[in-house]
Amino acid sequence: ITKYLTTKGETISDDIIEAYIESISIFTRTLNTNQAIFTSSYRVMEILLKAGLIRKLMSYGRKIFIESRSLRGDEARRIILEFKKCAKAKTKGILIGSMGGRFSEGADFPGKELEAIFLVGIPFDKPTARVKEYIKYYQQLYGRERGYFYGYILPALRKAAQSMGRALRSKNDKAVIVCGDIRYSYYLDLLPDYATKSLIYAEDEDEFEEILEKKGTNIIS
Repeated sequence: ITKYLTTKGETISDDIIEAYIESISIFTRTLNTNQAIFTSSYRVMEILLKAGLIRKLMSYGRKIFIESRSLRGDEARRIILEFKKCAKAKTKGILIGSMGGRFSEGADFPGKELEAIFLVGIPFDKPTARVKEYIKYYQQLYGRERGYFYGYILPALRKAAQSMGRALRSKNDKAVIVCGDIRYSYYLDLLPDYATKSLIYAEDEDEFEEILEKKGTNIIS
């Protein structure tokens, strides 16, 4: 868990955007394997792309695959197959998608097909009128606090857990998983057991890079 990052709030500051891009860059250049970057929403993904994330990642000689909002099923399958091939190629792939999207829930990447995942934020729903009514319904059933938990908190952490699990399809699979938001530390009891048993905190970018170099590279070697 990176304690210095969060997508919390209506807007994300330029400093945080820069910190995310730098942290993802450290992640990519340190771990020479197929990777996935799953963002909390398409909005957050677009912010990072506009801020130059692709240009930064391509400078490390990686092949980039991006999920769009309007991606069709046949195109998604083609992207997944091409990404998987990169696991055996010299040029490794980076899959960029949204938590709750096609790649983070509807695809499996066992073995070497995916060994490193970076979660950008937590996929809490935007508080639209529909979402508010959904929460209100649960609050009527379970009370104010429990209703908010069941209607808002739990669905987001389930999406995050689904995203984490894309790389871990059997007991023999290994992966480096970065929970890129300090708020993950508030919901440890909602994360998969394999995540909490091996949990490490990074206070800043320097410590994050040190952890990846010392421990992350051993996991995927």
